[in-house]
Amino acid sequence: MTLISGMIESLLLGLSTGLFCAMYCVPPLVPMLCGRGEVTVRTTVTRTLWFLAGRFTTYAIMGALFARAGLIVSSFFDPVLASKLSVFGYIACALVLIADYRLFIQGKRTFRCGRCTAAVPSSAGDSASPFAAGLSVGLHICPAFWTMLFLCLQSGSVLSSTVFFAAFLVGTLPFFLPVLGLPFVVNRVALLRRVAQFAQLLVAGYFLIFAGLIPLFFYQ
Repeated sequence: MTLISGMIESLLLGLSTGLFCAMYCVPPLVPMLCGRGEVTVRTTVTRTLWFLAGRFTTYAIMGALFARAGLIVSSFFDPVLASKLSVFGYIACALVLIADYRLFIQGKRTFRCGRCTAAVPSSAGDSASPFAAGLSVGLHICPAFWTMLFLCLQSGSVLSSTVFFAAFLVGTLPFFLPVLGLPFVVNRVALLRRVAQFAQLLVAGYFLIFAGLIPLFFYQ
């Protein structure tokens, strides 16, 4: 497989499965986009890019692992292990959502009480929280991810695997474009901010308990 053919295959895979990727990313991403005090096109784009950067980081690490270790990794990386990895990803994502919510509330209280605003800046979660959420979401091993990992396995090159995942991520980008309309909706309906904050806690609770701890301790 050449680098160009691998890029084209990865790009087409991203375009064909991007809707599934976007739907999986909506629950953790959208509340972090809408629940904070400032919701503009700029902040929405910034937080979304940080989220995608976190996903790409996880993808690049996994791709490099498969490219370098080859059959050694693939022989141990079975569907059961992949399922467990996804469970840990859900738990990690839940903890990130809870921490982001606490950071936002703490910053809001600091601002209201007139204390030292430098202690908890209002933009503290604009990069770290979405990036961390993207890292954890990237641990979900879906069929498209499986395909990408075996492309990396065939390439045997860390550089090629990184380029393949970059092309895959680019292929999914059109399905994230609707988030650009969120600021116009949220700023017109103020209640949606409250709903997004509540939804963030609900998603965190579901990920932590039903998608995380219960499968971890009670499912094989």
